[in-house]
Amino acid sequence: VISTDIRHNATMRTRFALSIARHAENDVSAEQHQVLNDIVLERGVDPGLSNLEVYCDDVMLTQVQADGVVVATPTGSTAYSLSANGSMCHPAVRAMLLTPICPHSLSFRPVVLPESCSLTIRPAANARRGASLRIDGR
Repeated sequence: VISTDIRHNATMRTRFALSIARHAENDVSAEQHQVLNDIVLERGVDPGLSNLEVYCDDVMLTQVQADGVVVATPTGSTAYSLSANGSMCHPAVRAMLLTPICPHSLSFRPVVLPESCSLTIRPAANARRGASLRIDGR
């Protein structure tokens, strides 16, 4: 009789479920993604600042004028968010981190939001350009 006692230690990590709605003339397309580390909305190759509106549960938090914003999971908090002066967050904390990338104003600082917040980020109505989206660096 051979007896084996194999124990595996596993760590659970929080992942975002991201829904993207792209609006074009007479067309709305939707995509679903799983996000391990972060989501970045940025100006892309455009030299101007991004002008983005940020909502939590349909309540406006702020209007961001910056190179972009990082929305990070606790797992991704030590990556791009940290290099943009965001906070580090323990992986067991059920939260998401919203960090501006080179903000035009010093009044918008990184913020930690509960994971239950339904976050909406979109170009402001008066924005001169859209935004590029990267999911986990892609």
